[in-house]
Amino acid sequence: MKRIVYGLCLVILLVSACGRSRDEAALAANERVAATSGAVFGAEVDSSVSMKGEQAGDLPAPSAPEAAQLPPERLQVRNANMSVEVANLAKIEDAIHEEVRLVGGYIASARIFESTGLFVCKIPQEKFDGFIEKIETMGAVKNKEISAEDVTNQFYDLENRIKNRRILLERYRSYLARAATTNDLINIEHTINNLMTEIDSLEGSMKNLSNQISYSTLTLSVQLPPGQGSVFTLPSFIGGLRGAGEFFLIFLYYLVIVFLYILAIGIPLLLLAGLVYFVGFGRIGLILKFFRALGPKGK
Repeated sequence: MKRIVYGLCLVILLVSACGRSRDEAALAANERVAATSGAVFGAEVDSSVSMKGEQAGDLPAPSAPEAAQLPPERLQVRNANMSVEVANLAKIEDAIHEEVRLVGGYIASARIFESTGLFVCKIPQEKFDGFIEKIETMGAVKNKEISAEDVTNQFYDLENRIKNRRILLERYRSYLARAATTNDLINIEHTINNLMTEIDSLEGSMKNLSNQISYSTLTLSVQLPPGQGSVFTLPSFIGGLRGAGEFFLIFLYYLVIVFLYILAIGIPLLLLAGLVYFVGFGRIGLILKFFRALGPKGK
């Protein structure tokens, strides 16, 4: 009996030991699978992050050269108006011409009066500010106004339009070489002529705008101090005689003109008036006879 009990206990112990071994083996296997899965998942996550990083790297970062690229240079048309009071008009005129020559500009127009002068000066843009400062030292500045117009978009728009029209022109010229019918030939030539006319017009506008950008404009008004240009001075004795002689010659000239007018127009009119009087009211008296005929008889 005891042997049977001991045998059953031994069997139960063996079965329990085998069950624990199986559970431990399964648990170890599960841990290995979990560890392997975690490593694989971690690799996938790292790969995903790496791919996202690479994709993000394709986009321009703030520190990338494209983001740091500066916009095109701003193009400006600069103009200025100044009024300066000077002591000597002749000297200031020479000084303005000399300063314009030194900076490589030119005077578009100049008008000189008794006590004032007006100059329109075209000055290279990079020397414009220095030129204005030089003019300010020539007299007392009464008024100064400087303006700048941004024409960057207008300039590059013209440039792109010219480029596109030239590309289109070359394309139509290639079409012209392959024209199959006379009608196609005429239509293509008409389009080419229109494109060439448009290109010429755009290039003219581009040239004018480029000149305005390269050369800034200063409209300069100079004047003498009040009253200085209008002071009356008596002429010299010789000058007075010369002026009196000129006046007398002008008087004789107009007197002769009036006399010739009288001879050419007045005398014929007098003769015509005398003839009308002689025929109508004088010895012939046709007008008088006509009215007498219309009146009552016996009168």
